[in-house]
Amino acid sequence: MRLPVVALGGRELKKQKPLLVGTDVRNLQQLLKRLGFFKTRIDGVFGDDTRHAVIQFQKVLGAKPSGIVDNALFNILHELEQGGAGKWLTIQKDFCHTGYSPVPVPFNLKVAGAKRIPGIIGFNSYTDILIAVARNGVWALDLKNFGILWQNRDLSPTAEASVMGSHIVVPSGNLVILDLYSGKIMKTVDAENITGSAVAGEGVIVAADGGSMQAFDERGNKLWQYKTGGVLCSPPALAYDLIYFASSDHYFYCLDRKGIPYWKTKTVDVISNPPSVWDGKVFAISRDAWFYAVNPLTGDIIWKKKFSDEEFIAPAFHRDFMLAVDARGTLLALSPQRAEIKWIKEFKVPPTTSPLLCPKTAFIGTENGLAALDLLTGKYTFHLEGKKITALIQTRFDIVAATEDEIAVLSPDF
Repeated sequence: MRLPVVALGGRELKKQKPLLVGTDVRNLQQLLKRLGFFKTRIDGVFGDDTRHAVIQFQKVLGAKPSGIVDNALFNILHELEQGGAGKWLTIQKDFCHTGYSPVPVPFNLKVAGAKRIPGIIGFNSYTDILIAVARNGVWALDLKNFGILWQNRDLSPTAEASVMGSHIVVPSGNLVILDLYSGKIMKTVDAENITGSAVAGEGVIVAADGGSMQAFDERGNKLWQYKTGGVLCSPPALAYDLIYFASSDHYFYCLDRKGIPYWKTKTVDVISNPPSVWDGKVFAISRDAWFYAVNPLTGDIIWKKKFSDEEFIAPAFHRDFMLAVDARGTLLALSPQRAEIKWIKEFKVPPTTSPLLCPKTAFIGTENGLAALDLLTGKYTFHLEGKKITALIQTRFDIVAATEDEIAVLSPDF
């Protein structure tokens, strides 16, 4: 059936007679399906199934379960769509490494399922598919029932993967490109020492190879190589059509997509974590705990501060602050604009993952379970207590965490 073209948000959506039909209803159904609420065929008709999905979505949000999509709900849906809900493409969600999900996962969670796959080092997701990367292979699981879709043990990943269109790019000494839907190896890209995650955009894959940054096309053909003065580079970030990374030569670099240097900035110590791009700035933390905020186009240092001697893991970003966690489990919320301290919270448990931020909640993997922090009240708790968390991801309205032995799905507990 050819649907009338109606922009999402162009009218209030609800069940009525005659039934509302249009591309706006179809877009609504698609988004609700990615979030796990709409479970039947997408047809662009606002009937009982669509109304039920809207009600379930409103309940999770804590809104009145009216089944009506009004302006307030459209604004939430728009934010979810713009924020890439249902897609976790790289180490910290996107190629800017923000670690932020617009999906409002609540504080109270319960274990809703588990799958025994040991040795997980990273996750990705794409709509209904969860990608689990372990030291001895890659698995794809169906988020609807947590069944295994495929597995590939013909590679030994060295770092988290990245998703590029219908492909998964896996560091394994070289770069291995897998088909997202079958797990088959499409291409093995020869390289000397790719141990960190790659970034990809507009058909170009960029990854650190020892002290160099290399770029390849989707078929694995080498496009260019840029050598730094160091022996190791951080994983890159991608924004503004530019590539950002740091090298063990104590420089912070920016290249264009052709590998031509844009700028480089001297740092006091080595930056080993991938830089992050947020709020018109590039952020990085060096091993000696200096925080840097850099102009993305010039490389000029906007601010540079040090708050403790403890080493920090890669930060995550929220609409109101950036969140950094040190090796002792102290959480530091900073203003991205001026590095002003907004609040400090002490878990006193060593972190094992970078933070994952949702609108009202922060999640952090630790040596003693999954820490959940209510950003409104400051209250925190631990899920999977006593277990070391090795990887973390937000999918649908759930949090998926890996322990040393298994993968656990934690869903809202209402």
